[in-house]
Amino acid sequence: MKKHLLIISCCLFLYSCGDTSRNFDWLVGDWIRTNGKASEQTYEQWQKISAEKYEGLGFTLVKKDTVFKENLSLLKEEGKWNLTVRGVHDDVVKFSLSNQTSKSFTVENLSNEFPKVISYELIDEQLKATIADDENSIDFIFEKE
Repeated sequence: MKKHLLIISCCLFLYSCGDTSRNFDWLVGDWIRTNGKASEQTYEQWQKISAEKYEGLGFTLVKKDTVFKENLSLLKEEGKWNLTVRGVHDDVVKFSLSNQTSKSFTVENLSNEFPKVISYELIDEQLKATIADDENSIDFIFEKE
């Protein structure tokens, strides 16, 4: 009986710990792009809403005018993580998580015209975001404000 209680207790403990490999906390904060045009300032701001939802805002300023804006959401739906992008196109575009490490992730939507792949990676104190398709790739390098 003690053996069964020990096994049940261990299972409950492991279940309560959750899946820590799906943590995007390293993304949270205010980021400024360092490799953009001198006339533009590009920002991304990420916040953790819950263990299963992160929200981001990306925008570009020229002087004090907003020339680009997108709303981003990392959301766990039915056990799977997705990145949704609103504001770039008329429709919301959803990307599915295809790869993740403790400090990076990649999402894909192969039916989207561009980008088909979006990746984020924390390298030292810099955040590298890359948007790509089969022929083109654009890197966005950010530092925390």
